[in-house]
Amino acid sequence: MTYLKTYARLSAALVLAGLSSCTDLKETVYDRITVENFLQTKDDVYRDFLRTFEHGYNTIQGAPFQLQELSADQLMTPNREGDWFDGGQYARAHYHTWTVQESYIYDTWNLLYQGITLDTNSLQ
Repeated sequence: MTYLKTYARLSAALVLAGLSSCTDLKETVYDRITVENFLQTKDDVYRDFLRTFEHGYNTIQGAPFQLQELSADQLMTPNREGDWFDGGQYARAHYHTWTVQESYIYDTWNLLYQGITLDTNSLQ
């Protein structure tokens, strides 16, 4: 008997919730391309397309290059009487004793994911 009462109460609650729900929904659509939010000029198209290639240059000269080359035997950064020591970050990369606080690890992560974000945005 208690099972039947519980079932009746639950059914009544669901019916009341369904009757009191919203029926006039006004939706704002954000995933449609309209004339107002599309690229307007030829320069806008160039900027949108070429923005992603900027990060390609940064991977050649930036932190990913440093992380790849210093941790291998392909690049050496000598300590010239205290110059270029920079807290030992180059030696730590060469000897594979880096930490998560190293700037080139943090910058590599951010740079690559910024590139992914820009690529995804240009596809939209």
